[in-house]
Amino acid sequence: MDETMNTGLIVEFLLTTVSVLAVIALISILTPWMAKQVDKWIARYRGNHSPDKDSVYTVRSIYDIPPEEKEAAQKAEMAQDSEKE
Repeated sequence: MDETMNTGLIVEFLLTTVSVLAVIALISILTPWMAKQVDKWIARYRGNHSPDKDSVYTVRSIYDIPPEEKEAAQKAEMAQDSEKE
C-alpha cells in the first residue's frame, strides 16, 4: 500500500497550490486600486498639496515617462523647433 498514491493528499496539495496562486492574483489585482485610495487619502491630509503637483503624485504605470523627463523632452523639442525657424 505504500507504493500507491493517496488521492486525498494529491487533492489537498492541489487545493493549497490553487489557493496560494489565487491570493497572489488577488493581491496583484488590488494593489493599483489600493494605491489610488492611499493617494486620495494622502492628498486630503497634505497641507502643501496643489493641483500643479498632481502629475507628480499620481499613480503611474511602469511604462509611463516620469513628468520630469517628459517636460525636458518637450523643452528640447521646442528648442529644436525654434532653431529651425
